[in-house]
Amino acid sequence: MRGVDSISIAWIAVGKHLCGEAMQQLFWLIFFAFFVALGSGITIGMTLPQHFRWSRVGPRSIQLSWDDHKIRGLSIHFINLVVSSLDTKVPQFRGDVEFSDGSVVVDGLQPDTVYLVRLSAYAGGMEVLDHLSTIKTLMDESVTTRGMTLPQHFRWSRVGSRSIQLSWDDQKIRGFSIHFIYLVVQSKGATDPQFSEIVEFSDGSVTVGDLQPDTVYDVRLSAYAGGMEVLDHFSTFKTLKD
Repeated sequence: MRGVDSISIAWIAVGKHLCGEAMQQLFWLIFFAFFVALGSGITIGMTLPQHFRWSRVGPRSIQLSWDDHKIRGLSIHFINLVVSSLDTKVPQFRGDVEFSDGSVVVDGLQPDTVYLVRLSAYAGGMEVLDHLSTIKTLMDESVTTRGMTLPQHFRWSRVGSRSIQLSWDDQKIRGFSIHFIYLVVQSKGATDPQFSEIVEFSDGSVTVGDLQPDTVYDVRLSAYAGGMEVLDHFSTFKTLKD
């Protein structure tokens, strides 16, 4: 361990002399991979491997998506994703995701922060991809609001006993042209959302079904101009009696 400690000190000394945010990210990426993944066949890069992409990067959440393609000629069954803060190395997110899902959303992140991402893909029980990269969340340009009603330009166009419809006007928000919204509907006290989906702003509305009658739900509504979150609103609504 004494030899490893000496190497660690030497690497850290090199890192302190690196200038530029990109260079520092690359240094910590290599440093982490050297001590955690030595000899594992892991690949390292500032970007994601083929067939994977960041479909959304905001200040507090990111979405990883992938194409339905084979990797190294093998059909993938699930991926394992670990997202950790570079500062603490503590995983912010760790979990297996069915490859057929096509994407996964990681919430609860900090704005303007670099995260280490470890992405592994499995065909059955065999690991066929193990990739290490970084992602930086955007600066927080959004306005977070809370209230019993929806923000300007949004409305509940229909509230029934088992479904609701959210609609919106084709207007700019805070001077920004909106590209899509992210809607999460969750019953009070539940651990998993009843509904969680990204909707094109040009659609004008979205319907949420399979709800319970006479039930209070929490709603989180986020609006994005490109990859920048410009609205983050929390509210509640109650379905009608059956």
